[in-house]
Amino acid sequence: MIIIPTYPVHDDVFSYIDFKKNQVPFYILEQIITETIDLHHHDFVEFSFVLQGKAIENIDGKTYEMTPGTARILPSNQIHAIEIDPHDPLHLYCCLFDFYLLLESPFDDQLAKFILQAGDTMPYYTKLDGDAYEEMHRLCQKIRREYTASHLGKNSAIRAALLEILLVYVRSFANRDLTEESLHTEPSNQIEWNIIHFVNKYFFQRLTIKDLSERFGVSSSYISRLFKRHLNTYFVDYVHALRIKRAKSLLLSTDMHIYEISVESGFDSFRTFSRLFKQTTHLTPSDFRNACLQSPHK
Repeated sequence: MIIIPTYPVHDDVFSYIDFKKNQVPFYILEQIITETIDLHHHDFVEFSFVLQGKAIENIDGKTYEMTPGTARILPSNQIHAIEIDPHDPLHLYCCLFDFYLLLESPFDDQLAKFILQAGDTMPYYTKLDGDAYEEMHRLCQKIRREYTASHLGKNSAIRAALLEILLVYVRSFANRDLTEESLHTEPSNQIEWNIIHFVNKYFFQRLTIKDLSERFGVSSSYISRLFKRHLNTYFVDYVHALRIKRAKSLLLSTDMHIYEISVESGFDSFRTFSRLFKQTTHLTPSDFRNACLQSPHK
């Protein structure tokens, strides 16, 4: 396992995409990548589908192979890097979109929940072949055409195609007991998913249940109930889990000092970070880093 001696860069999608007024928060590019992409993260969800080539992606300090037919989805602010094989450049579709796109209809709660579970109870990656590969390729071409055109209803067409893409992706896990029941979530209203989206986007910044209560105009008890109802956990536990996951990724993917990692992950107190990290992993941060680096398994 290689530690990348860099501080992960925040990739601001808005800095290189010219979003126009009323444009859907979405971007897609068909590209051939010939150079390694350093450790970074961004506020948007990222979906990619590989057509040709070969690469190795580092996510959470683990490596994953990207080959033709590989489809993968990363939640927002997921730290990752891609090492390109110079003899076999990576040709792929890459989609970046705001998680908010999945919150416009209560009927899309299952897809939204799946994205939140990616890398946790659900894998980041799937491999498509046969009809599934052809269908995904067709949908990527379709959404790319819609994105570059100026047809009537362009934004609606983009969202509709994106939902189809995510459905093909999710259903590829059917052989892993991914059913409607496994993604079941209680009916919600718009503000509930807005709150969950906000937490997933800003969890590594100062964030309290009081802040959310004031920002969204609801009670603290209401927020506590919605996290328990939709994600089967409490607000504080959910935020801590996101922060510990980020810390683990930084420990395994960078040479940052452990104190720097605690701050970058959103902890105000190093003591709290150390206690929660050990409670979660049964190891201190330094022991976790050393154990994983010495392990022959990536």
